[in-house]
Amino acid sequence: VVIRDRKTRGQSTISGLRLPMPGRHNVANATAAIAVAHELGLSAEAIKKGLSSFAGVKRRFTRTGSWNGIDVFDDYGHH
Repeated sequence: VVIRDRKTRGQSTISGLRLPMPGRHNVANATAAIAVAHELGLSAEAIKKGLSSFAGVKRRFTRTGSWNGIDVFDDYGHH
């Protein structure tokens, strides 16, 4: 991730990010979280640690087991 500061015109890079969840929407959410964390002054290492350890919320893409070699997930997101 490359972060560009419009005020100072500075630039910083956070490399080696790993997200434990699939999906482009999760990448978009992580990008927003990175921007906020950076603005709040968190270090690149703290941001990487936080993103890599995020476990998500209950019943969203939760692996519940497998059947005949196929993973089964609970992905209840709406009422």
